[in-house]
Amino acid sequence: MLENLRFKLGLLYIQLKFRKKKDSMLNFTKFIREDSRILIFMPEDPLEFEEAKDAIMNLKKDWPNLQPTLLVRSHFSAINDLDKLYKIFPFSSLDINKFYLPKKAFRNIISDYNYDLVIDFNKEINLLSSYIAKKVNVKYRISFVKDFSDKFYNFQFNPNSVTHNKNIYSSLMKKLKMFCYKEA
Repeated sequence: MLENLRFKLGLLYIQLKFRKKKDSMLNFTKFIREDSRILIFMPEDPLEFEEAKDAIMNLKKDWPNLQPTLLVRSHFSAINDLDKLYKIFPFSSLDINKFYLPKKAFRNIISDYNYDLVIDFNKEINLLSSYIAKKVNVKYRISFVKDFSDKFYNFQFNPNSVTHNKNIYSSLMKKLKMFCYKEA
């Protein structure tokens, strides 16, 4: 019960903090450049993390110029595999306050970088990633359809629509490739 109350207070805080940040009308036609700087929130569930890791490992092959930065729970052992290929921001429970929001020092580290878009690989609402998605001030915020996602993300992918491919993360990245353009 206390966890639910803390979650609701954290959600309310995010809504109040970013209430003046309204999304403008966006054109999603070819909104991803081949060299986009992307902040990707890796799932916190261990099984989902492994699936997402497989999709991330293929990014270099499918999007060679993409510049992803991964936000990853520090207790995952696979973080070392990813660290060799991508910029990683590991975080632990010490970086999260009792309302499931990032602590100030962690928020500042993330917001010091510029990104073109944000992708949240969490299938369930995650206040840490939702807060940071709004905080980094990017136009395009991508997530799976989930509770409260309309408040934080402006492009949502329905994971239930993936029937032929079990890895929804790879499927999402393939679908996003349709929105990519090459600069001449």
